Formats: sequence, structure tokens, C-alpha cells
Amino acid sequence: MPSTLALLSRHFSLTAIVAGIGVFVLLPVAYFLAITFPQPKQQAGEFSLTRSFRLLRNPIFLFAGWRWPSRAAWKECPTIG
Repeated sequence: MPSTLALLSRHFSLTAIVAGIGVFVLLPVAYFLAITFPQPKQQAGEFSLTRSFRLLRNPIFLFAGWRWPSRAAWKECPTIG
């Protein structure tokens, strides 16, 4: 987006550029809202919220999104490094 702003800022105002980019973002959204998707070949079962929360008991899900900090981050930390 910064390069688009830089290229077009000589010809258009920043408000017009951002509004134009917004229109281009909304075009695929409008397209996907307008088309109809085929029915799935395998129907999904009933969604159970309690069954979903049972997955959180598994400890692997607690660590799935956690990332070890880098060595540089450890050195910058005043209490650890």
C-alpha cells in the first residue's frame, strides 16, 4: 500500500486513493457473496460447543501456538539475559 500511495499521490488525493483501494478489496467480497456454492459431498455433523471445549483439555493445543523466543530476545530481557 505505501508504494501505491507514493505512485498515485501525484495524481489523486490520499482520500481518493484509500477509497479506491477499499473498493478493490470489496469487489471479491461482493463476488463471493453473490455466487452460490455447491452442496458439500459430506454433510457436517452437529456442532457441539461442549465437545469443542473438551479439546482444550489436551495440553498439545496449549503449546501449538506458542513459539520459543530467539536468543536475541533473551539477551534483551533485563530479568533473564
